[in-house]
Amino acid sequence: MPGHAILAITDAGFDEVVKALRGIGDASSLHVEVIGSSPRVAVFVGEKRFLRAQTYGAAVTIVIEGSPTTIKIVVPEIERGLFGRSSVTPRDYAWSILRELSQRLRVEVVKEIERYAADRAGELSMGSSA
Repeated sequence: MPGHAILAITDAGFDEVVKALRGIGDASSLHVEVIGSSPRVAVFVGEKRFLRAQTYGAAVTIVIEGSPTTIKIVVPEIERGLFGRSSVTPRDYAWSILRELSQRLRVEVVKEIERYAADRAGELSMGSSA
């Protein structure tokens, strides 16, 4: 099963979004980096273990400073668990991060991309209409 991506925006400031994502372990358990460019960018890498399926998945969340603040959540294909089965999808994982973030901040989904892969990265920008 291919990956899944969500493009969202919020009126919350960059620092507020970064603080909220730092508190979401599934979004930030492996790596957090704030790049002091202009605009500022933050990259979060998280991992979630799915005990029932006996597998795990990773997620990358990118935050871009602006008005509004842009949030991109990308979850690649999740490895199959025991006996080659998994009831967990990349979409489930991406939405679990977004739901938890939405409990902390007002977030609006702009776009959702099923079967996401690197060749579709252009679709995950604010200016694309795909």
